[in-house]
Amino acid sequence: MESRLTVIVTTSATRSNPLTDVIEAVFTSFAVVPGLAACRKLLVFDGYTSVEGEAKFKSGRLPSEEIERYAKYIDAVRSLIERHPAFVNTTPVVLDERHGFGYAVRAALEMTTTPYVMVVQHDYQFVGASLPGEAILDLMDARPEINYVGFKGAANTTHVLSHKALVNVLRKRGVPLTMVPPDLPVPLAKLLFWYDKNHIARASAYRSLVFEDGSTIVRRGDFIEDRLGHKILAEIREGGDAAHATYGTYLYHPDDESVALRHLDGRKYLRPDQIVARYPRAIPRAILPFDGQQRDARSPNAVVSDALCEQSSAEAVSVTVG
Repeated sequence: MESRLTVIVTTSATRSNPLTDVIEAVFTSFAVVPGLAACRKLLVFDGYTSVEGEAKFKSGRLPSEEIERYAKYIDAVRSLIERHPAFVNTTPVVLDERHGFGYAVRAALEMTTTPYVMVVQHDYQFVGASLPGEAILDLMDARPEINYVGFKGAANTTHVLSHKALVNVLRKRGVPLTMVPPDLPVPLAKLLFWYDKNHIARASAYRSLVFEDGSTIVRRGDFIEDRLGHKILAEIREGGDAAHATYGTYLYHPDDESVALRHLDGRKYLRPDQIVARYPRAIPRAILPFDGQQRDARSPNAVVSDALCEQSSAEAVSVTVG
């Protein structure tokens, strides 16, 4: 696998910096894909824009205190690369200005020579049974029309069923759309989108479909799915199978229920001690879990994920405002 595939992982400043909990969980989960550990990995740290006032993590706008935390996070991850077995064969790539997800992937792609890439977001963890990465590459070698194979998160579990209505609408117009291709050695379903979450793709498809010279489909600061994903869906709604063939996007789909990815929500993740430290008006009130997550009552978007921490109820924190 290592001669055919490069792993591209993108990360950026988050409110939990300098903690490395999320990125460690993601890299450790690569064991779910046999052979992935031996592949070269490019870990891209996006840049930022220095601002006064409140941090805007999604757009990479950071005040001085968050810049300092991000620098400490980068140093901590560099230390992991040197000593943690899950980070073997990892090269850090630190961008000196804000690129956004799409252009961060493009920066790594310029350093890639393998025919395939696996693009991984810094808070999507592989879960469940062993995933057939090698078999997917073999299938893509044999079937050049397959450019992209995504892995299912919770939002994709009924993907094929959810598009039955579109299939029926197109059939009435005489436009074919076959969701499940027959006779494939790896179970795939057609994907009517290009998701940023973890996927395997041809490097050549990224260069020609996403980042073609002169193209403005994906611009600096964009997520690829926000631009190209919606373009693909709109074209397939009009052209069915013929439009899908232009992009060749598929989903690894052994059944409707199985999930291969867990979203750790890196932008919202905080440890309980960070919640208390960052919100001085918040007063510890109780030690209770909250449906698998703990939320700060003063800042509803602050989340501590039990899926990541596997904290006991004795370690969870809930807070109230004094």
